[in-house]
Amino acid sequence: MKPKSIISALVLALSALAATSALAADAAASPPFYVGGGLGVSNFKTDCPSGASCSNPDVNFKLLTGYQFSPNFAIEGSYANYGSIKANYDNGKATARLHTFTLAGLGIVPLSNEAQAFARVGMHFSRGKGTWDYPGADYDHSESYSKNGLLLGLGLQYDFAKNITGRFEYERLHFGANPLSLDKTNLNVFSLSLLYKF
Repeated sequence: MKPKSIISALVLALSALAATSALAADAAASPPFYVGGGLGVSNFKTDCPSGASCSNPDVNFKLLTGYQFSPNFAIEGSYANYGSIKANYDNGKATARLHTFTLAGLGIVPLSNEAQAFARVGMHFSRGKGTWDYPGADYDHSESYSKNGLLLGLGLQYDFAKNITGRFEYERLHFGANPLSLDKTNLNVFSLSLLYKF
């Protein structure tokens, strides 16, 4: 390789390294603790049985907190409530509820001074409850369920200010056998969140 080509290659490599270091330094300057909340939609829904009138939850909400150890890694915990599925019959009603706690590590890739992409790997700890109330048949029953499993996610976030970050994310919670018998082995969630860093 010619000396001029070697010098050109070194200049390009050093420029790329400098740009990456600048992004990392800017991310490192951000406050490490954060809290936030968001709204989302999921497939926590069911088809309405014949002879019933039903309502499925339109949105779910989540609360989260985390700590970013470095520009490329954070640990985060969250609570999400997926609402209630309700089915009303002539002689009674049935309701299913679901909420989840999660703990995960985030791998973060800076895309610019303000934007980052991230991937999430962790565990979910889900709790559900089903209730059946049929006064005409003299039947009243409730049952609680729990399920733990793998949590995976992908997302993008953008720093609107030093302390304010917006986030769009997809999460997939693996159930195996669904705790509320909705014939789903995974819960898929899309959400928008706002984070405050301090």
